[in-house]
Amino acid sequence: MTLNEIIAAALTELGRGHDARSMDSFRKKFTNFANDALYDLAASFKLHRTEQVRVDGSTVDTRMLSRECLKVLAITQDGFPLRFSECEASGIVCVRGTGLVDVTYRYMPDSMSVASDEPEIPHYLHGLIICYVVGRERMSGDTSSQKGANAHMQVYETEKMRIMSASTDGNDMKNKW
Repeated sequence: MTLNEIIAAALTELGRGHDARSMDSFRKKFTNFANDALYDLAASFKLHRTEQVRVDGSTVDTRMLSRECLKVLAITQDGFPLRFSECEASGIVCVRGTGLVDVTYRYMPDSMSVASDEPEIPHYLHGLIICYVVGRERMSGDTSSQKGANAHMQVYETEKMRIMSASTDGNDMKNKW
C-alpha cells in the first residue's frame, strides 16, 4: 500500500472525497500521522534486519548501515557469533574480527514522503496505519468527531496487541527489505 493509497483510504473512512484537491489539502498532515504510526509500529514490533559490512580496524560504524540503527543485536562472521561492545564514539561498535561481518540490528524505517512510498513494515500492518491516521484526524476535529477518535485509536492499539501476541515471542518479525 502506497502513501497515496493510505491517504485516500483515510479520507474515505472519514467520509470525505479523495479527489486530487482533497488529497493535496490533507497530504502533509496525513503523511505526518502515517509516519507517526509507522514509527510506533516499528518500535512495537522491534523490526530487525541483517546487513553485511566490513570491519574497519576493529570497529563497525553503524551509520554505514542502510537504515537508522537503534540497537545492534548480533554480529556474526561465517555463521559464527563475534563478541562486540559499544565504543565511546556514538554509532561505533568494537568487534573482535576482520573482513566482512553480518550485523543484525533493530532499525527505524525510512519516513514516507512521496505518494508512491510504501511503509517499510509487513503489509498486513498497513491497515493499522489507516486506522491511526483516521483516529488522529478525528482528535483534531470538533467535539462530535472527537468521540470517534477514541474508537479508532482503541482499535489500532487492540489490533496491534493482537498481532504482537500472535507471534511466538512478540519480537520475531523481520522486515525483508
